[in-house]
Amino acid sequence: MAGTHANPAACKAIPDDAIAAPDYRNEAVVVTALPRAVPQALVKSGVLTATTGPRGGFRLARQASEITLLHIVEAVDGASSPYECREIRQRGRGALSPEECASVCVLAQKMHEAHQAWRSSLSRVSLADVIDTLPATAPSRTRRLLGGS
Repeated sequence: MAGTHANPAACKAIPDDAIAAPDYRNEAVVVTALPRAVPQALVKSGVLTATTGPRGGFRLARQASEITLLHIVEAVDGASSPYECREIRQRGRGALSPEECASVCVLAQKMHEAHQAWRSSLSRVSLADVIDTLPATAPSRTRRLLGGS
C-alpha cells in the first residue's frame, strides 16, 4: 500500500465538508507522506469526489460503510498481484525442462493464495469499521485542526 495512510478521523469529523486540497497533505490532518497523485486516483476510482473553489476539496463519494479497504488499496496500488513468477526453475545449470514445468510453480501458487486471502480480508473491512475504532476525542480534535467548529 504505497503511501496509503489516511486519517479516518477526518472522515468522521467532517463527513459533509470538503477537506481542502492544501490541507490533505498536512500530517496532523489527513495523510502522511501522501503523493499528490493519490487523491486523484481515489477520485478516479469513485472513493472520493473533488470540488474546486473556496469551499472545494475532497469528500467521500459514498458512505464510509460502502467503501472497503480493498477499494482504497486498489485505487492507489491497482488490483494486480505484487508477486510475479520469473520461472527461475527453468534457468541456470540445474534448469528444469519446459515439460517438467507444465504446472504453475509452487511459489507462484502460494503467493497467489496469500494475495487472494489478503484481498478477501480487506474486502470485509469498511472505512466505517476503521472509523468506529477511533477514540471518542478524535472527531472533535480533527475538526479543530481543520479549522471547523
